[in-house]
This record gives sequence, C-alpha cells and structure tokens, in this order.
Amino acid sequence: FGAGSAVSLVENGFLTWTPVPTGGGTAYDIATHLTMKDGATFTGDGGVLRTAGTFYAGYVNNAIGADVTIADGGRMEVKEVFYANYKNTAASSVVRLASGGVLRSRYVSGGSKSYPTEMHFDGGVYESTVKATENSKITNLKHAYLGAGGLIIDTSHQGEYDGPTTYWLNLEQTFEPDPDLGDAPDGGITVTGTGAVYPYTGFADSTFKGPIRIQDGARLVVHSNYMGSQRLAV
Repeated sequence: FGAGSAVSLVENGFLTWTPVPTGGGTAYDIATHLTMKDGATFTGDGGVLRTAGTFYAGYVNNAIGADVTIADGGRMEVKEVFYANYKNTAASSVVRLASGGVLRSRYVSGGSKSYPTEMHFDGGVYESTVKATENSKITNLKHAYLGAGGLIIDTSHQGEYDGPTTYWLNLEQTFEPDPDLGDAPDGGITVTGTGAVYPYTGFADSTFKGPIRIQDGARLVVHSNYMGSQRLAV
C-alpha cells in the first residue's frame, strides 16, 4: 500500500497476494509480502485479505503511522508474521482486532517494544497457526490493550499449514486494560480450540483484570513464574 493509500474490503470483498505457482503446489507455497507505507490504512469489514508471506503495517521510519482495523466480518490471513510495526520509530502504528474480525498468522509482533505501537484487542478472534518445528508468539508490542471484548485465541488451526505439531503459541507479551475503558472492566483472554497456549516471559507483568478462560478442549501450559496475578477460569 503506497503512501497515503486506503484499502477497504467490505461485503464479501476479497483481496489476495497469493499467486498460484506453476507446476502445482498451493498458493501458500509462495512467500509474498504486503507492506503499508506512510499513512496507509486498511479496513477489513466483511472482506478477506490473504498473503502467503508477511504483513508489515508501520514500516521503516514512515513519517505517518499505519492504521489497521479488522472487524465486522473482516478477515486477514497471514501465513507468516503479522508485524504491527516494523522498525518504525517515527510514528505510531495502531491495529484494532475488534468484534467480528479475524486475524490468522503464526506470529504477531511489534518488532521491538521501543517502536510506538498500539494493538487493541476488543472481541476479535486471533487464529493461531504454529509451525511443525517451533513455537509461535505474540510479542514485542509496546502496548497490547484489552477492551471489553478482550482477546479471543482460537488454537484449532495450529499445525494447519505444516501438518500436526507438538508446539504452541507463546504469549510473550504484557497485556493492559484499554485506556478507553476508564473504570469499566476489560474482557480478559479466552482460549478455544484443540491447541495450546503458554503464558511466557513478559506475560507476568500484565495488568488486565479480566479472567483467562480455557474452553472447548484448549490447553493452557502454566508456569508459576509467568502467570503473575492473573485469574484462571476453566
């Protein structure tokens, strides 16, 4: 997306960066990357954006930050890493995963906690996919805010691209209540599906007040050093 561009996918709109390879195979065999430049915005509202590679929101020292909203039936599928920010120290990138929105990826990363990044989780679903050879992560977001709808993690797609996996999603992230809530409670974190989530380094410093809910056969791998004061509801 070029500087100042805006892309909106609504009412079953579909945009794909997955060219079909010659000689067979699947579109996901090709690592195609999407990059948002100065001030570019993306709104997923009833449409689908899919890339076989990596999605870069805020990019290297853009003068204007990126703005991404996935909500109301919008869906973004990223085979590799969803970068909420990638080496941009000049402007803040804002990502919203709100009610009705779905984001699928192996990793969610802010690049570094020194980069100005906000990711707001407010009732949208994060579909975690995991490689057959290593754990995945949510990590390095300067601010990861939980709204009233909280963060919903669907683990049922772990191992989907590479076959069965014994690895899981590491939460290497500190989560905070969304400042927009004021005194209202945040929605916590809900884990569903048949895979696993492991609260890890950084998670123990979280300040959100909502519970961690484990549903539908999902597994939470608990280490006392990393859980902090968070409440667990099974």
